[in-house]
Amino acid sequence: MTLDSNVTTPRSFKTLSRRDDEFTSYLDGSFSSAQVALPVRSLNVGTATEQVTFEILEASAVEAPSFLKVAEALVRPTSLIFSAGPMLTVLSRAGAREINWLVAIASFIGVLAFQVATNLFNDYGDHMKGQDRVRPQGGSRAIQKGWVRARTVKQSALGLTGFAALCGVPAIIHSPVLIAAGLALLFTLEFAFQRLRLKARGWAEGLAFLLTGPLLTTGYIYAVTGRAELADATLGCAFGAIALLYFHSANFENIMIDSQAGARTWATRAGFDASKTFYQVVALACLVISAVHVIASERDPRLLSATFAQAVLLYAASQRVARLKSPLSSDLQGLRNSAIQLSWLTTLVMIPNYIWMSVA
Repeated sequence: MTLDSNVTTPRSFKTLSRRDDEFTSYLDGSFSSAQVALPVRSLNVGTATEQVTFEILEASAVEAPSFLKVAEALVRPTSLIFSAGPMLTVLSRAGAREINWLVAIASFIGVLAFQVATNLFNDYGDHMKGQDRVRPQGGSRAIQKGWVRARTVKQSALGLTGFAALCGVPAIIHSPVLIAAGLALLFTLEFAFQRLRLKARGWAEGLAFLLTGPLLTTGYIYAVTGRAELADATLGCAFGAIALLYFHSANFENIMIDSQAGARTWATRAGFDASKTFYQVVALACLVISAVHVIASERDPRLLSATFAQAVLLYAASQRVARLKSPLSSDLQGLRNSAIQLSWLTTLVMIPNYIWMSVA
């Protein structure tokens, strides 16, 4: 919470229960246009007896960064590689296949818009359900700091979802990608409203693997060229495994707080030691799937450069995880950044190799 030093406002607090009629309006910021309610304490999160204490401030008393800084925090631009990387890489290996560039560009923009919408829905949903209110590092923190109202985040996410759907019309007209589009829509809406509790049941990780992995690469290249190959699917699995590593890393970072809050993530269900082992298993799976992709791609040895580069980064990350002694270790924070770096590395190494192969 950052207050404008030029504005003096008396501190006012209000405690509401989930049973109170005003609870949702204070939580999503719709209770007033002139004031903001910052959650300073949340008790019994996720239960019918949840209570939240809000600090009530005049909107002018909250000092927010520039619009671009707030947008950057909400969008998380570096994470867009989880969508952009698979699409750009599979497009680079299209080879002699004829590309429908209208579909390629529209679909690319639409998928990125879907991911941004998912990020926004995730911030909104986790704020309303309480996860980000009890996690000091959860989400973008833009809602909790009063930079933007939760209601505004949800409305922006809905608008982006509609825009993404419009961008997907050319692909749907030219190819049967409705299943992937439907799953993507389910994924984004579930992050907002959590009606099916997919995140709590461990389905979010599986959906992330599919939607940023084989469904994305095969669906995108089929929509763009009218044909998908086995190597396109294995390439997707390689990127999907990296996305899975990211999700597990994020859950692992929050294992202590999630356990205290009763959140049922893969990490909290497995426990600290098992989560360390699972990280190593997924890291190894990233390398194995990358090698399988090389075999599926006519065994071209040039593609092994990506596997070797991945091995260097994953070895360092795995050693870091192996050294962890407790969930309170400072080395656990920021672990997810290794997965983001891995996705960028894989993309930047694979694309030049595929272009080289296509012109050779």
